[in-house]
Amino acid sequence: MRDIHGTLFLDIDGTLTVPGKKYAIERDAISAMSEFLHKGGNLVFNSGATRYRIERTVLDPLYNELEKRDPQMDVQALFHHVYLQPENGSALLIIQNIYVQENMLEFSWKRLHEMHVPQKAELRAFLEQEFVNTERYNGCLVADHLAESAGLQREYIVSLKNLPEGTPKDVITLIESMQAQHPEIDWSKIALKAARTTVDFVHRDSGKTISTQFLLQEVAGLDGPVLGFGDLGDEFASVVPTINVNQKKPNEFRLRKQPSLELNGGYELLPPDAYVSVGAMAQEKILEKSSGQEICVLRDSSGAVVYGRSLASPNGQSTITLTKPAEGNPLKIKTHETIRDAGAGTAWCIRRLLEVGYFDKEKNSKNHQ
Repeated sequence: MRDIHGTLFLDIDGTLTVPGKKYAIERDAISAMSEFLHKGGNLVFNSGATRYRIERTVLDPLYNELEKRDPQMDVQALFHHVYLQPENGSALLIIQNIYVQENMLEFSWKRLHEMHVPQKAELRAFLEQEFVNTERYNGCLVADHLAESAGLQREYIVSLKNLPEGTPKDVITLIESMQAQHPEIDWSKIALKAARTTVDFVHRDSGKTISTQFLLQEVAGLDGPVLGFGDLGDEFASVVPTINVNQKKPNEFRLRKQPSLELNGGYELLPPDAYVSVGAMAQEKILEKSSGQEICVLRDSSGAVVYGRSLASPNGQSTITLTKPAEGNPLKIKTHETIRDAGAGTAWCIRRLLEVGYFDKEKNSKNHQ
């Protein structure tokens, strides 16, 4: 059954996980992804996680969920529509075979666009000298291909892990200031990425944008709408509309265009006495007067609030036309229900997109006529 088309690019941590449970994948997200894949979609997992962790925490339960959904299904054939971009997009992995050995799934991959961070030995020596076992960063560790612990092993990148929460961006600034004192490393080929308690050293020509462009250009069959879910990077979100699912802004798109209205069910014109505007342009916020809480409103691709005003049409129906901020009122996005955080919110969004037919082949073909 392949009656939809389209591709979802999915971050993992904070996007498919259970809030407050590190690395625990939301079961409902697995179920929603299996439905999307079963109906005909493609899944791309683009994450800072390693291939091993993605296989163990996402692909194993996804395979089992598909088998449970339809025992007669050729699950391995469906997995040819699953792609991996592990370790911050350092490689593109396409499935070759899936084996069952001693009741365990073993995944065999064709590897494309592999980009190892250069000078791993020099990076490890630098990090051990400047950070590991120092008083300020006591307890931090180096994760790379030489790490003895399975949890610290990396194929493509080098990571400085277990930093105090909230410090990785400061650590990147510190490392950048130290580069002149370490000419043994060719820093021009290395990019630094900050996570919650980790700094990743990746090949500068790797990363989510480049590996994503490679995938879209080189892998055949990825037709239909393409959407991103989660923290895929600002560069990625400038190319692919990206949904950030969280409790404060449940359907706030980095590119606030379609399918935001399809997800939420439309918009309504705010009455002039119901809101106040704070800030300007992309920083402008619309607050509810009665509560002071921010209202989720329609925005353009730059993040600026979209304004409109209501007009009476000849048939008596009111219509909304876009206008300048000074002449109109903000367009409030309607929400069907409260959307939960992270994995549960991603599951809701995927199902809602399927429900409104956003990925339907028939609907999309009509839209392009």
